[in-house]
Amino acid sequence: MSDRPARDRKGNIKIDKETGEPEMAKQKPSDFNHGCIWAKTNEGLANLWTLSTLSYTKGMYYKPRIDMKMLKRYGKGLFVSDGCMLSAVSRAIVADDFSKAEAWLNKLIEAVGKDNVLMELHTWQFTDEKYSKDWKTFEHDELKDLIGRLRACDIVLKSMEDLDNARKEVESFGRSLTDEQKKQKAAFAQYDAEINNWNLNQSMYKTNKGKVELARKLGLRLIAVNDAHYGPREDYIWHELEWATTTGKGAEYDDDKTGGRGETAAWVMNDEEVKYWLMKSGLSEEIADEAIDNTGWVADHCNAVMERGMHPPRFESTREKDEKLFDKTVVEGIKELVPKDRNTFKQYMDRVNLESELIKKCDLCGYFNTVADYANFVRAEDPDGEKYGIVGKHASLLGPGRGCFLPGNLVSTFKRGKPYGKPFEGRYEFEEPLKRIESINIGQNVLTHDGSFQKVVNKFEYNVEDEECVEIVLSNGFKISCTADHCIYKEDDGFVRADSLKVGDILEGAYRPKENIVTECDECHESFVRPYIKYIAAINSKAVARGDGRNLCKKCLRKAQHHVKAIVGAEANKTQSAREKNRQSQLYIHKNTDIDKRISASVSAALAKIPEDRFRRMTTSSKKYKNGWFKSFKNGKKIYFASSYELKAIHIFETDSRIVSYDRAKDENGNQLSIVYNETHRYYPDFEVEYADGTKKIIEIKSGWQRHDPVVEAKAKAAIDWCNEHGMSYELWTEKELADKNDKLHKHIEILSIKHFKYTGKVYDLEVENVHNYTVGRATVHNSAGGSIVCYLMHITNLDPIKFNLFFERFLTAGRVISKVHLTFDSGEEKTFEPSDVVKTEHGDKASWQCLTENWKTEFGKIVSTRFDFKDCPDIDLDFEARVIPQLNAYLKKRYGEYNFCQIGTFQTLKMPMAVKDLGKVKGMTPQETQDIVNRMENAGWPKGAYMRDYTFEDMMNCVNKDEELKKIQEETGLFDEVWHWGERYRGEGIHASGYVISKESMLGKLPLRMKDGKLITQFEHDGIASLGFIKYDILKLAGLGTIREVYERVNHKMDVKDIYRIMRDEKLLANADMWKSTWTGDTLGIFQMDTPLGMKTAINSKMASLRDAGMLSAVDRPGMVRSGLINEFYKVRQGIDPVNHYHPLIDSILDETSGFCVYQEQIMKIYATLCNMKIEETDNVRKVFTKKQTWNVEKMKTLLHDCCMSRKDFIDNVPSKYDSPEACFDDIWVGLSRTAEYCFNASHANAYGMITSIEQYFKWKYPSEFITASLNTDPGAVEFLTYAKVHGLKIAPPNVNKSKQNYELQDGVIYMPLSTVKGVGPAAVDEIIANGPYDSFDDYVQKTSGRGGRKKNVMESLISVGAFDGVDERDRFQLMVAWKKSRNEDYPTRNTWKSPRIRGKIEQNLLGISLSYDPLFDNKEWIEKQGVASLGELQKTDVGDFVCIPGQVTSIRKHQAKNGEMAWLTVKLLSHDEVTLTMFATAWSKYKDFISTNVIAAFNCKRTDDWNGKQSYVAFSAKANLEGEE
Repeated sequence: MSDRPARDRKGNIKIDKETGEPEMAKQKPSDFNHGCIWAKTNEGLANLWTLSTLSYTKGMYYKPRIDMKMLKRYGKGLFVSDGCMLSAVSRAIVADDFSKAEAWLNKLIEAVGKDNVLMELHTWQFTDEKYSKDWKTFEHDELKDLIGRLRACDIVLKSMEDLDNARKEVESFGRSLTDEQKKQKAAFAQYDAEINNWNLNQSMYKTNKGKVELARKLGLRLIAVNDAHYGPREDYIWHELEWATTTGKGAEYDDDKTGGRGETAAWVMNDEEVKYWLMKSGLSEEIADEAIDNTGWVADHCNAVMERGMHPPRFESTREKDEKLFDKTVVEGIKELVPKDRNTFKQYMDRVNLESELIKKCDLCGYFNTVADYANFVRAEDPDGEKYGIVGKHASLLGPGRGCFLPGNLVSTFKRGKPYGKPFEGRYEFEEPLKRIESINIGQNVLTHDGSFQKVVNKFEYNVEDEECVEIVLSNGFKISCTADHCIYKEDDGFVRADSLKVGDILEGAYRPKENIVTECDECHESFVRPYIKYIAAINSKAVARGDGRNLCKKCLRKAQHHVKAIVGAEANKTQSAREKNRQSQLYIHKNTDIDKRISASVSAALAKIPEDRFRRMTTSSKKYKNGWFKSFKNGKKIYFASSYELKAIHIFETDSRIVSYDRAKDENGNQLSIVYNETHRYYPDFEVEYADGTKKIIEIKSGWQRHDPVVEAKAKAAIDWCNEHGMSYELWTEKELADKNDKLHKHIEILSIKHFKYTGKVYDLEVENVHNYTVGRATVHNSAGGSIVCYLMHITNLDPIKFNLFFERFLTAGRVISKVHLTFDSGEEKTFEPSDVVKTEHGDKASWQCLTENWKTEFGKIVSTRFDFKDCPDIDLDFEARVIPQLNAYLKKRYGEYNFCQIGTFQTLKMPMAVKDLGKVKGMTPQETQDIVNRMENAGWPKGAYMRDYTFEDMMNCVNKDEELKKIQEETGLFDEVWHWGERYRGEGIHASGYVISKESMLGKLPLRMKDGKLITQFEHDGIASLGFIKYDILKLAGLGTIREVYERVNHKMDVKDIYRIMRDEKLLANADMWKSTWTGDTLGIFQMDTPLGMKTAINSKMASLRDAGMLSAVDRPGMVRSGLINEFYKVRQGIDPVNHYHPLIDSILDETSGFCVYQEQIMKIYATLCNMKIEETDNVRKVFTKKQTWNVEKMKTLLHDCCMSRKDFIDNVPSKYDSPEACFDDIWVGLSRTAEYCFNASHANAYGMITSIEQYFKWKYPSEFITASLNTDPGAVEFLTYAKVHGLKIAPPNVNKSKQNYELQDGVIYMPLSTVKGVGPAAVDEIIANGPYDSFDDYVQKTSGRGGRKKNVMESLISVGAFDGVDERDRFQLMVAWKKSRNEDYPTRNTWKSPRIRGKIEQNLLGISLSYDPLFDNKEWIEKQGVASLGELQKTDVGDFVCIPGQVTSIRKHQAKNGEMAWLTVKLLSHDEVTLTMFATAWSKYKDFISTNVIAAFNCKRTDDWNGKQSYVAFSAKANLEGEE
């Protein structure tokens, strides 16, 4: 406590601006007064927590403090004591200043009242009896020997007065002490300790007696205080160890008790022990008994209880407002995100009703509103967040309740009419198809986006006033008028709000290539029906067989063909030249067997008049393949087709928006492309197609029966090899692929103009059966909706749980949130229920939690009030970029208030390395010895960075027993017993990495808080916070988000969060096999979840090819799967080596998506729900049994599943034939389930991770330079990205004074390193260089920069050496260095060392940390490739026990002296620049160590030997080096 006010320089008392009260003086730690406070009541507990919080936030100065004014203000309900030996009262008594002690006690009485002030009598003292002796006896018995020791150190002590002079001499010793000086210093330390110990005991005796006197005088209660520092007395040794390690005594620790201080009476005592030690200090038995009795009285009157309850999270001021905002936000999400087809819509609505009911009953609307608020703040582009949050953003988007159309909008109905205009320009017109939306009736069919006609099942009509509306004029001559919030289908983006569209955007309309249309014959003008695709082919084809570009009915087409034959035949022999052409035509027909032999002579004669190119177009083969020319509006030229299938393919190419151009496959010279197959044969592929994303494909068109023809397969294989060489891909399309792709084509319509206006009147919308859209003005639009899944709809998550089949019950159940339900009835009776207990109400039987907030009549009377005991909270983990976390913290603090937002505190335990080092220090071990133990433990499989609390003692001993040296240490010293005991202790406080508490009301008095590292944190850990009813908000950092953002910004020159989310959700886009192929070879650097050895191994072996595969990787890529060996079985199934295990038809569909393995927790729940007819919320308890490792309940779960299976007829009847009996089938199910269930992962987390993995891989594949640049900026210290860029041919440049900035820059395809990466170039120099640039020359740079910044000597030399002026000045590095040195009159180099790439590379390595000019691995590439593996991905393909040759550059050698000789661990850099560690035991090392040194290029024959945790390791047994090109 502090009582002195703070003063300014003029001597005036400082006033706290917030409280209006005087500030406390900043006293030094030695001036602090100690005291104890107890809470008598719950009000006192709140005040105690408030004082504790304020002591950190307002009174912190060396130590947390409070003053008397604070105590007086928050003193109600508290007991306050005078304090220990370090209190003002005790110090005054020792100094014989009783008046000062009495004055201090009177201040306490004034603050809290006389009845609440307590006087402490202390038991604390040294237990050694010698400190209880009087001075003379103590001096004679104890100091005599010490003085003798001092004299033995050649210190002459003729009398005690000489001691001070001798002490001054000893204190004058320097740091380097002789052995004699060390003895003298140690002797004085022991002497001083003895004196201090005796003085402390004597002071305590005096203090206790003085306190008794003051208590009698002032009428205060005496209490007995046992100053306990540990529990049982035998724990003293661990207390001493704590003292030794935390005070830095280390090896000075010995059995002399606390560095020579002796044992204190500081354990938790019983009454008899307390009485004994009080009387040892000279107090009478009567006083000791009185103090003990008073202590019991105080304990009886401390009735404060930390009540379990709930502080409902609030975003708005009241529950009702939170619920209203919650409903509005969910409705907005429905309009934007929910599919509108009838069946799916019902599924979403059922889910939203389930969620909303529970969320509202549990009063959690404020929680969801709060999370959505800060999630939207981060997504917003407003940097200060003043106008962001859920209110501002979502309220501005609310329309009339649903998106609607104004009267007069034309809806496409079923009937079609005559095509008009040129195809692909004007399209074709509807005859009686367009009806005004207000005239559409329920039951009528309307055209939808997929080209089908669906029935209108509902029609909505609303009145709006001053509603924001949009009028959109389209390129097809139509316009759309709708409310601003209605959704319209935009090309590539899907459904977007109408007010987000702009001029030039392309909309997609419905189009059915296979539908029949009514058209008119160009010859007879009669109507006839024909497929639309044939109509397009006819009017675009110039083949005579198709009417020569005219739309003819069958009758007219036959007439036209005969007419042509007659005319041509009549004129065939008129002239000699005509007759010659006739003869040549006939010869051509007879020579070419592919021409139909049935062509008559007269027709052949007629053909002679036609040029040969057209003649070929007219001919048909015996298989009646159609051929001709198609006029492409996309390419602006004619494209030849050789069959009807090829014509269909051309139609797809023409109408697919993703295809930018196409043509017959041609080589570089423009000739028809030919590919050699089967060595001598030639193959001519059909089409070359280029897509909008830059990819190119060779597409071959064949009939389905030809797909497996040997010749076709040989051609395909040759084409695939050719495509791989030319950066293309190859696809074979049959009628199946043509049909699938045809059905997915849509019309494209451009927006010509947009007008915004306000409208008052009626608006309309339609609900369409099966789908959620219809066409207005030929464009596709959304129909209406009414609710959806909360987190997804509120934009808290980007994951659609319906789409990914996720359970709400896995996230939140009433049983998880509520522990007890308390209902009070109108009779005054209160009853307590379990959440699942049934209560009979006027609305039927209801679970008790459903009765919350409802005034229902029940069997016990009418419910008048409800409350529940809060047990747990939902857990929404949101990942953010690291760079926005400080901004988000500032926003939340400003948004809610100083004491309304804080982080969660933690108590830290030890990790294994620190426990070993602590114990080794006090046991006299050297740092090298303790580090060797740590290395051996980690090599034996102990996880690096793991807290010991997360593992068992058996896990530790498993590692110890794998190493003979560790076993020996344990047997001889029992070290690891002590390590385990030591590791369980708390060793400090920390801050939760992602846990926050947010409260609408101030947490002062509701939760004790403190400051750490400038942050306000809780004094309780998460469990304590949850028990008080506060909800933890999880705000996590994820580096990959920064990479994703930067790549998108670099590519698009803007930031569009919605577009990134669209890419994340686009399963079709992310299912490109070409995109994933690099991961199959181990190229996973920088990819979330795969950028680890285990992640890389899983990527290689599981051959991922989709977003869902990436999510599955997150689930299986877990240490538990590795330890159990299940991951290897999973690999074999994924690779097709082993078949998928189909257990039973009832559950096979549940496990199909994960190749027959139960990897998701939700799958456990589904299996039990299916086989045991359980509700999903009930199965959550089953999940916990497995995932929380409740081994005592596993057998119960087995019995439950067994009994349910054996009682089901559909289970018994459908047992697969591979099982002998139903029991055998069940046993197999249980084995499969129990082996994997323990390691199952949360499916929502896995799929969310899969989205991050997928979009990172997509960006890396499509934009490699941008991805590497962004990754370097996200993790600037990760030099592996630079080496990756070098290996993969990306251009890396050293820092450049004109082009480099604070971060890595990508300019013209070159990645420029930041200026800050240059050794010796500090922040001041970097800022000045960037601010004054660009520079015209080296001399210009010298003039613009200062000698204290960019022109400092070491800065200039470093910049010149790494090439920072390359391209800025025409002189090279050598010439610039000479010029710079001459300008300073310094010695300058006479030899151009930069000329040598090797030396230049060494300079860069020294100054940049990477050599850009020279790489010894590339210099020796040919030799390395001949030896063995070139990348870590290739190593991952090996199995344990395999032998492999590992060539590369030795980058480091760590030697160790083992029992049988010196051994070594070698780090080898592979050709891919991945690094791998090899172990070379003594026998091999002694043989090869003479030529194995750092930087040598060598190859090692190794055996793979993984540890128990799945960590890869390799033992090298032979080696050879490539020295100067010779082995």
